[in-house]
Amino acid sequence: MQVFSGVVISARGDGTREMFTVRRIVQGEGVERQFPAALAQIAKIEVKRTGVVRRAKLYYLRDRVGKATRLRERKAKPSANARPRPRRVRPKRRSSRRREATQYLMQRRKAGKEPRR
Repeated sequence: MQVFSGVVISARGDGTREMFTVRRIVQGEGVERQFPAALAQIAKIEVKRTGVVRRAKLYYLRDRVGKATRLRERKAKPSANARPRPRRVRPKRRSSRRREATQYLMQRRKAGKEPRR
């Protein structure tokens, strides 16, 4: 089977009945092919880029021309052996009244006027 590269605009079914549709532009004309995912003649399926989309089916790309057919690139996930970045822990912010009340109580405790609970 020949190499067919393009944008996957839909995927449907599951198991041996799974199909996906690939769209590409050939000599200014849009060409779509549907492939069964379990087809024995398919040696490998290679994902070159992933895009940010908010739909399962990208049929709206059929109506677009030129640069409008491009999708925003999804940021690559970090590799499995890379260390995750430590998350910055923010201190819990208290409301100003509560903060003032806490400061007042701490001053009274230091002065010895109020026992600890």
